[in-house]
Amino acid sequence: MYHIFMSSILLLGGNGFLGSGLQDELKNRRICYKSIDKENYDLINYANINKCVDDLKDATYVVVLASKIGIELFNADPISASKYNSLIHNFIIDAIKAASKLY
Repeated sequence: MYHIFMSSILLLGGNGFLGSGLQDELKNRRICYKSIDKENYDLINYANINKCVDDLKDATYVVVLASKIGIELFNADPISASKYNSLIHNFIIDAIKAASKLY
């Protein structure tokens, strides 16, 4: 897996609990990555898809960590939390498809 050192990784939802740990590990290994999160744009709002497509153009790998925040929300309303996560993942898949056609 030496090729990963010459690649760029895009972390979607990279500022959460898992993403923060992954960012630390990538930094320690000196692996090039970019992290985007809800502070960059709302992954559920399709009006932002062009920005996501643009972010994908330099990514060799995409790691999806975006999800409904907090296990408490899953425990309180698992159906809504799952639907929200499904929307995020559909958004990301659509953005990847669009980026693969453009770049």
